[in-house]
Amino acid sequence: MITNNMSVNGITCGKCVKLIENTLMSVNLSLNDIVINKDTGFIQFSSLKTVSPQLLNSLFKEKGISKYSFSHTPKKNNKNIFTFIKRLYPLFLIFGYLLLTVIIISFISKDFSSLTLMSNYMGGFFIVFSFFKFLNLPGFVDAFQTYDPIAKNWKNYGYFYAFFELFAGLAYLVSPRSLTLNLLVICLLSFTSIGVWKAVQSKNTIQCACLGTVFNLPMTYVTIFENIVMILMALMMVLLNIGF
Repeated sequence: MITNNMSVNGITCGKCVKLIENTLMSVNLSLNDIVINKDTGFIQFSSLKTVSPQLLNSLFKEKGISKYSFSHTPKKNNKNIFTFIKRLYPLFLIFGYLLLTVIIISFISKDFSSLTLMSNYMGGFFIVFSFFKFLNLPGFVDAFQTYDPIAKNWKNYGYFYAFFELFAGLAYLVSPRSLTLNLLVICLLSFTSIGVWKAVQSKNTIQCACLGTVFNLPMTYVTIFENIVMILMALMMVLLNIGF
């Protein structure tokens, strides 16, 4: 099967998404795993052979649905490093604020132990990132489904993941040594990292849903690095829990 990625213009609501999905399923192209993000206009589906935007435009026109137009997903311009950094600026800003907050808390409490530093950072990380997801939860779920391996097969997992981040953030501030919590973080972030890695390797422009859909962040290796750091800290928490 071939994975097709493209953009579609003209989507204004959930009914548009449903109409496009039903139309794609009705055409004789054997399309599967159709995922549409109504906020970004990104569409992904699998097929036996590559499907061009021109073919879909023609088929939709034949069915009297000319409101929507398909086109190739714009490619990333890796030559402009300043544009790249500017797009990731919200992510770097949040990391900076989290680190500053963790340092201030440690100075006030006079506790610079690795457990305190990691638990405060991880707690703040999950709470802040879940906040942005809840600003547009359906939009996050749609975007998350385009790359997370579990969400691709179970859409409601996106809702679960957003709530999990919120409760994980609170739990790290209350009970950072929880073995169950840290093992869940390691497992879920590992699955997400695999999806992010495949998305980056595909060289297609896919929206990163780590901050929901408030910011149109590109999927990059920064997302993988961010997940790996969290996985390593959760692993250290597990080792501390068992006495290493």
